Amino acid sequence: MGSDATAQPIGTAQPNGTAQPIGTAQPNGTAQPNGTAQPNGTAQPIGSVRLPKLPTVVADALRRRILSGTLRQGDSLPLEQELSAQLGVSRPTLREALRVLEAESLIRPRRGSREGAEVTAPTVDSAARYVGYLLQYQGTTLEDLARTRLMLEPPLVGQLAATRDPAVLAQLRDALEQEEAAIAAPGEFQPARARFHQLACDLAGLETMAIFVRQLNWVLARLTEEHRAASRRDRRRQATKAHRAHARLFALVESGDSAAAQQFWHEHVAEVDKQLLSGREGQRVVDLFS
Repeated sequence: MGSDATAQPIGTAQPNGTAQPIGTAQPNGTAQPNGTAQPNGTAQPIGSVRLPKLPTVVADALRRRILSGTLRQGDSLPLEQELSAQLGVSRPTLREALRVLEAESLIRPRRGSREGAEVTAPTVDSAARYVGYLLQYQGTTLEDLARTRLMLEPPLVGQLAATRDPAVLAQLRDALEQEEAAIAAPGEFQPARARFHQLACDLAGLETMAIFVRQLNWVLARLTEEHRAASRRDRRRQATKAHRAHARLFALVESGDSAAAQQFWHEHVAEVDKQLLSGREGQRVVDLFS
């Protein structure tokens, strides 16, 4: 994308590489630690202030532009020489800032390209991976994940049924039909099932809860894969059973019966998790990835 997608200058740096001060306080305007004044009327010193490093300042400024939508997914940052001149920083400082944004999956470098790095929007999947790493590190158990999902998903489904939104119902119906078509296709049903399952939460209109559910499901998907691999002979029967449950849920959502939809989904998720966790009592999330 052209230069119209480039970032605006955010300020210049001093020749020694330090950022210009945002503002300084007058000696007589500083607060005392204990609120009392010295006999001569001057304020007591409050100690030194640790300023952020310049690469951190640059990364923060570019991050704000991405998250605010000023820089959109697919936009190109200016080339390194141009961008460092715009920002008034050295190229090593800019490179360090860009490495931070790359680690956060907010930009994607273009190696050997005549364009700068590509802006990439934050995704739930990337956030879910980090949450998955944290759960592994903390030794979280699979039972803990299952209990948490059981607390989140049924209320979302109840909220979905309460919306009675024709556009929402059309999306859920389409996902259900795709799932039905995938029953006889090995390898295609599980993605279709997962899509319906997540869509039932996403469409409830409560984005924060839906994101949490997606993060949990990213981890539990690994458990589902192992369970399916261990029961190949029953795969068609299990797919048919899961689809019937989803069809029942859709009927309840379509009727607008929020309480019944929530209760049914609670029972369904509890049954599914019971099957998935059978024989895995005490097993931790990290065990799935080792």
